[in-house]
Amino acid sequence: MATNNSQLKTPNQQPASAKASAGRPTTDNPQPITHNPQPTTHNSEPTTDNTKHQTPNSKHLRVLQIVDTLNPGGSERMAVNLANSLVGEVEASCLCCTREEGMLKEELHEEVGYLFLNKKHSLDLQAFWKLRAFVKREQIDLVHAHGTSWFWGVLLKISGLKIKLVWHDHYGESEQLDRRDTKFLKALSRYFDGIISVNNDLKFWAEKELKARMVKQLNNFIIPSENKGSKIKLKGKSTDFKIVCVANLRPQKDHLNLLAAFEKLQGEEISLHLIGANPGTTWSKKILGKVADMKNVFYYGGLPEVSGLLQQADLGLLSSRSEGLPLVLLEYGMAGLPVVATEVGQCREVTGDAVLLVPPGDALALAEAIKGYYYDSEKRNMDALALQKRIKKAYSREAVLPLFLKFYANLKRK
Repeated sequence: MATNNSQLKTPNQQPASAKASAGRPTTDNPQPITHNPQPTTHNSEPTTDNTKHQTPNSKHLRVLQIVDTLNPGGSERMAVNLANSLVGEVEASCLCCTREEGMLKEELHEEVGYLFLNKKHSLDLQAFWKLRAFVKREQIDLVHAHGTSWFWGVLLKISGLKIKLVWHDHYGESEQLDRRDTKFLKALSRYFDGIISVNNDLKFWAEKELKARMVKQLNNFIIPSENKGSKIKLKGKSTDFKIVCVANLRPQKDHLNLLAAFEKLQGEEISLHLIGANPGTTWSKKILGKVADMKNVFYYGGLPEVSGLLQQADLGLLSSRSEGLPLVLLEYGMAGLPVVATEVGQCREVTGDAVLLVPPGDALALAEAIKGYYYDSEKRNMDALALQKRIKKAYSREAVLPLFLKFYANLKRK
């Protein structure tokens, strides 16, 4: 069933009542590099390549992901990945976009039930009743709310629906949790049946500050793109050592630090390629103004699919001043890129010794790390391979999805 503009699409599954159930060669004068010590992770459940997909009772779940937008971003990407991956693993997989559609809508599988609310404000009652009607009609029994969309999940429970509510905390400023605005979140967290945190800092914070029955740290995961090509080509000279940074133009991503580091690399055959949405803020305008004045720096805007561009790059970079568990690191790793990143959030746990980590806000250290890989093709190729193996083992769909299914099934039993 569909309505105008495909704003409402129900899954192909029957309702519950109707079913029984390449590094570039360079010079031979490498800069000295210090390896980071092997990190210690706090994941309570190991992931292995042999983990079974199917969790008991997961086939009987009807799950709805709720996310504010479908613009390219970490939480949005994770919501789409989950909705797509749950097809065939649960009885029905659906996704609701509450506020603004975007490029990621095109990546939703046909089997995913889809609802767009076009919410105008936080208490848009017309949109809420549309959501409630969808949940009832599709007999959703578990709502998985991402980021700030938790509020509408709470409203569904308060309205009398018998659902399980999971909140997925993607908060990117995990180094500054003391500044988080949680006045309503703390009070209403008693309606959460479970919380999924993307890193251990967020998990410990939720256990201390909120009232959910179950809190679990689960890794983000990515799904390799089937389309390895790209209609877009990275600009610059064919001989350039191409650095790619995939990050929306927000203060948290600290592009100004990255640009300051790049200025220290002038004279080398290196180009910088920025991919990420421009929100039109004073901050993003400042970044783009600086980019316009720099040589060999190119901006491509927000793109729904970047794997094809990553295949054209020589180095992936993340210069954030804070993070949760950045999906872009997983994308770099899966694409076989060596990586330089700031040591924030879960970056060390994700990458181990397979990347060069530098302090946030240190342009000189960032520039030196880039030069380290630029001059040492053997090391960057070795580290890229090690990172790719690490990502496939611990952050792939095959490794992580069974843990989500187990979490869902445990909630349903309670």
